[in-house]
Amino acid sequence: MNRNRKLGLILFTAAIVLSILACGGGQPAPTETQAPPPPANTAPPPPPSDTPVPPPPTDTPVPVAPEATQPPAVTTGDERTPGQLNILSLNGFQDESDYWHIVGLIANDTERAVSDMEVEVEIFDASEASLYKEVTYPMLYNLAPGDTTPFDLWVFEELPGADHFTAIIVGQGSADIERAAVEVSKVNRIVDKYDSINLTGEVSNNGTTPLEVNGLAAALFNDAGELITAASVSVIQHHLEPGDSSAFRISLSAPKDQLESLTDYQLYWDTIVAEPAELIDFTLSDFYKYMDSYENFHLVGSITNNGTKNVSVSMVAGIYDGAGNVMDAASLSLPVYYIAPGETLPVDFDIWGPMSYTDDAFGKAEEFLINVDYYWTYESYSELVAISTKGDSNTFDADEAKFIGYVVNDSGKDLSGATVLVAIYEKGTDKLLATDYDWIFDDIANGAEAAYEVNIYLPSGLDSATVDYVITVVGELP
Repeated sequence: MNRNRKLGLILFTAAIVLSILACGGGQPAPTETQAPPPPANTAPPPPPSDTPVPPPPTDTPVPVAPEATQPPAVTTGDERTPGQLNILSLNGFQDESDYWHIVGLIANDTERAVSDMEVEVEIFDASEASLYKEVTYPMLYNLAPGDTTPFDLWVFEELPGADHFTAIIVGQGSADIERAAVEVSKVNRIVDKYDSINLTGEVSNNGTTPLEVNGLAAALFNDAGELITAASVSVIQHHLEPGDSSAFRISLSAPKDQLESLTDYQLYWDTIVAEPAELIDFTLSDFYKYMDSYENFHLVGSITNNGTKNVSVSMVAGIYDGAGNVMDAASLSLPVYYIAPGETLPVDFDIWGPMSYTDDAFGKAEEFLINVDYYWTYESYSELVAISTKGDSNTFDADEAKFIGYVVNDSGKDLSGATVLVAIYEKGTDKLLATDYDWIFDDIANGAEAAYEVNIYLPSGLDSATVDYVITVVGELP
């Protein structure tokens, strides 16, 4: 950790019918469904093995909703049947791109843990003709008894005449999980210039055993307690040893006329007890922040592997304001398959939310916290070899630096690809100012060459006469 001031079984099903809302304005739009995506660089946990998935319910009548006279039509969540999974608080809205979202909550009101749930959403016109039907998935994979998870079906196709929709649970599996508790603090709510509501905060493992965060989701409610929108986490550290803390970010779409008023939120966690990680001795350099000319935020520094194994590494960074509130979080994986023992590699956290998309964020950022995420950090058995370059040249302008040339496969073996990393340092020091890389995916025969191009977005006002640079090239063996 580096912190600086410089920065089951199916028993029953539940069905709900609701009218299409007009709270986002415009006509009902598109549909193609999208299961909630995991955060960049993050894959969903695998389903438990040897767990049969029961068949979907059959001959379950779907109640017909009365024709809506005025929006919003939202379930209150009061009608919950014990002993089954219940769909609660179903709603719909249009986002800033005029795409429809059908959102809802699934509550596990059984006495057993469930997983791998599927929800079928069907959209109808006013005469009950079906316009579209698709299966979507909740944002949390596991639900213990009493747990709740949101879901969100995205609708992209045009559906003229869309009037109302239904939702029914059509699949689920059983789960065998041991829950782990987390503590949440330093929560912040930020609306960015692209009309996303960002919920940021810090999650801590104050227990005595390691834990894994399989999932995190958030829902926003209006003043009447009605569900309006939900989203899964964009950035989070998935493995937390006892005493670990890390920043997270969830970015939610919402009706534009409710961006400022949606302040009531609920977080939903899927956390389980985990085995201790095999910790690696890493050293992190000082990290430095900058805004490039395209108003994108960067946090740059380096990582050194002091261990004895080739390691694939994932990292999470959090930015804090002077009051200790989390402003944003970002994650990355190294651009090469692994960092070797004794090796130092430059890194750039450059995919952010509010830090890049909120005008006054840069001046408020006073602290950062950087962790290695051991859920995605492990010994690598890939084979890399050092190769050389030729014909290297570069140009600097006010916005970016461009490095071009050729990689030369002088390894004595055929390669399946290569990676070129360029690091720009303050002249005469080891202070990293900026870095980026280029992946070459084509095979490179022994003795052959391949062109590369690395474009680096620079700190505003950087003078090329005050910098040094290092080009590092590695080839990947098949």
